[in-house]
Amino acid sequence: MFLGSVLVVCVLCGVAATENGTSCTDVRQVFVMRGIGPAHLVPDTWTEGKDLNLCPSSRTCCSKSMETKYEEAGRKDLKSLLQGANSYLKTLISTSATKFGDTFLEMVQVAENSTNALFLDVYQSIEAQSRVPLGQFFADLLAYMSGKDVDLEERVSCFFDSLFPIAYHHSVNTNQKDFSESFKECLRDAQVEIRPFGDLSEKIASQISRSFEAARTFLEALQLGLEVINTTEHMDFGPECSEAFVRLTYCPQCQSFLQAKPCAGLCLNVVRGCLASVSELDDSWSEYVSALERLTSGMVGIYNIEHVLSTLDTKISETVSYLMANSAEVSKRVKDKCGTPRRVSRDVPPPISGSSLPFAIRPVPDTSLYMLLQNFVQKVAESKDFYANLADRLCSDGQLVIKGDLNCWNGSVLAEYTKTVAGIGVSAQKYNPEMKSPRVRDVTVSTLADKLQHVKQILNARVTSVPQSDSSVVGEGSGSGAWWKTSDDEDYAQASGSGDTSEDKTDLHFERTDGDVKDKSGSMTSQMSLVLVILCTLLVLKMK
Repeated sequence: MFLGSVLVVCVLCGVAATENGTSCTDVRQVFVMRGIGPAHLVPDTWTEGKDLNLCPSSRTCCSKSMETKYEEAGRKDLKSLLQGANSYLKTLISTSATKFGDTFLEMVQVAENSTNALFLDVYQSIEAQSRVPLGQFFADLLAYMSGKDVDLEERVSCFFDSLFPIAYHHSVNTNQKDFSESFKECLRDAQVEIRPFGDLSEKIASQISRSFEAARTFLEALQLGLEVINTTEHMDFGPECSEAFVRLTYCPQCQSFLQAKPCAGLCLNVVRGCLASVSELDDSWSEYVSALERLTSGMVGIYNIEHVLSTLDTKISETVSYLMANSAEVSKRVKDKCGTPRRVSRDVPPPISGSSLPFAIRPVPDTSLYMLLQNFVQKVAESKDFYANLADRLCSDGQLVIKGDLNCWNGSVLAEYTKTVAGIGVSAQKYNPEMKSPRVRDVTVSTLADKLQHVKQILNARVTSVPQSDSSVVGEGSGSGAWWKTSDDEDYAQASGSGDTSEDKTDLHFERTDGDVKDKSGSMTSQMSLVLVILCTLLVLKMK
């Protein structure tokens, strides 16, 4: 009987509290539904709140335990807001890094298949023996593009060292008895001095080195961009930021203003204060993006991995043709360096029929790499002021604030915010009425800024100077897609065995042209050159 009376009294008190507007039921419901904390932390009715640390007031539905939970929730909210603001840029860089990385690797594999197919069709007598050095050569290219520590020019030189004894035996000296291992070793060691391929092999090494370095530097730069975004998303902005964010977003709930949003000025002061150190990244980030623009604008001709790999099979074929066309002079140099060929008793294995080695050649996409790079960088360029404007974006997207300052939370009541609004950056926070200015620069931000400056220097180093002959004009290659031609290819085709590879260095100068423009005459010239090389090679082989 007594228990029933108590329950009736409690119910009546609860009803009375609700009718008089002193109940905290709505506050408790929101507190629990949003997963901020358990219901028992919320008072049943309004209480005196002058002793609260973050949300003091004469009457409140909050407790000190609730303030602690609000701080935890505030840190999560700010992190979530940052992730939302970063999501587009982060996804753009992440997916593009994966896409370009996969594309570069696929281009190497396509070039390998094309080169194998060309050797099978044109150089059947040396195709079988060339498989190992060709396989190792392209494996080295794949390893470098995958991030391994590979000296590209050295590996290209090793490839031609290995190719020389094979090409010399089968294409110059028709005796079917194989060279002794010691004689082959002499040929490999003396390849650089004998110069059986003229300076064509050096040009191939230079083109591969330049284009692959530019491509890998680009990929590494994108990874750093992702690191910067991920790090700033998960930064700890300190207790002062957490407390200010509670005053911004959760203190109005203590006074039962459950639908109230903060005034824009209050939001800017709190968020600019929290992100003051992060905003100091803006100059470094903008310079990093500008360096990406310069690098990708320069990735044409011999600096464009797509262009270099699309013609690599033809370039290697030209080195063999050069050796055959200059066989008499090469033989004299061989005799001077290695003496008369020493042979072993076994015969060289006969060439394998082409039908047993079906090398699949995957087509290169129709859209040129250059245009894909430009489209990507144009989108990234929009983020040049990303960190300077980050706080402003968070306070203008509608999630935190409402339009107009007449019925918003100003930190104490629902009214206009009249305090001074601080500017952007650490130095401007001395005028911030909501937060104190950071005393020291954030170590994490300093580290990220240093990394961005370092990668900017690396990116700029890739495009500071190029050979004068590399001024680029757009043309169309023998494969699908728009290939970017340079006059370096003309120098390449006119290469001689003299070894004169001096180049006049000038400042970077690239001629930007529209990717849809196609030079049909350039395409015809490229195709005719390949046909002539194959015909000449077949004729020389037949004469042998």
